[in-house]
Amino acid sequence: MAPVHEATELLRGMTCPACGHHVAVPLFRSEAEPALDVVRCVDCGHAFNAAAASHADPQHRTFSGGPGWPEHVRAVRDEMLGRLPAAPVVVEVGHGDAQFLTALAEARPAGRYVGFDPHGATDAGHPAIDLRREHFVAARALAELSPHVIVNRYVMEYLAHPLGFIQEFAFAAAASGIQPVLYLEVPCIDRALEKGRTFHFDHRHTSYFTTASFMRMLSRCGPVEQRIGHGYHGEVVYRFPLVVDSDAATVGTMVAGTGQEIRSPDWLRAHPVDVVIIPMHRRAHDIVREMAAADIRCDTILIEDRGRLIDYSIQARDGMLRDACERVPALASR
Repeated sequence: MAPVHEATELLRGMTCPACGHHVAVPLFRSEAEPALDVVRCVDCGHAFNAAAASHADPQHRTFSGGPGWPEHVRAVRDEMLGRLPAAPVVVEVGHGDAQFLTALAEARPAGRYVGFDPHGATDAGHPAIDLRREHFVAARALAELSPHVIVNRYVMEYLAHPLGFIQEFAFAAAASGIQPVLYLEVPCIDRALEKGRTFHFDHRHTSYFTTASFMRMLSRCGPVEQRIGHGYHGEVVYRFPLVVDSDAATVGTMVAGTGQEIRSPDWLRAHPVDVVIIPMHRRAHDIVREMAAADIRCDTILIEDRGRLIDYSIQARDGMLRDACERVPALASR
């Protein structure tokens, strides 16, 4: 155990942008200008730059120009289109050069595509695209547009309060009576930490997400179901929400007011997910039994408890639901 004075010197009292915890420890520091002072949350493992300015809007977002990048973008576009209706309403927060919106519009021209970016392009050259040089205000935009999906790519790492952004979005969606899909994509430093690389710590970024800190942030925002994925050789992490229902009568229909197709539990066997969130606490026992019977595997099952998401497997092992939990292979191996 480290002496008390050493532990005191390590402790940094600052709020984690991803989970809100208030204790961090040093991770990486550079005295060169512009300065880098990267610390890491002791709770969720999120890394963030204590020396970064509080960015209200990123003016110079960086995208990869590598040969594999267009393939990643096409894969994201195709997966997104597979979840949208024939004439979707898509909003992108931070549209930049509008390349992604253009790719969507060219593939599905009957839709409506609206971009918000104070420093972005103003003309995409496509009649279905509306580019606005203004800040995205969730309550106003959702009430006006009722989008099927909100796209947020390579913006979260610049924000001083990324958790607040998603929570504001979730509140505005509930107030508008809609449930749009929220697609998020950010750089991922899992491999950088594994390999000891430091060039991933861009001084312009406030946050450096790991898969774990990304999931923790989302767990505080109330999504129904989610798919966490990695792309571009593991250098980016993204999230798609999914809705699954064992009621055969609802499969193939859309969640009211959204572009989210309700899928059969069988879909999860062919497309495994990392996290399953069960909104209805009283149904958790039955749903976990159904998952076990159908051989549906996942790393984590979360349930709502007093306004928070908690780990179902821990509660199950502490109570009478243990037998159901132990039938889900990934959970039983913990």
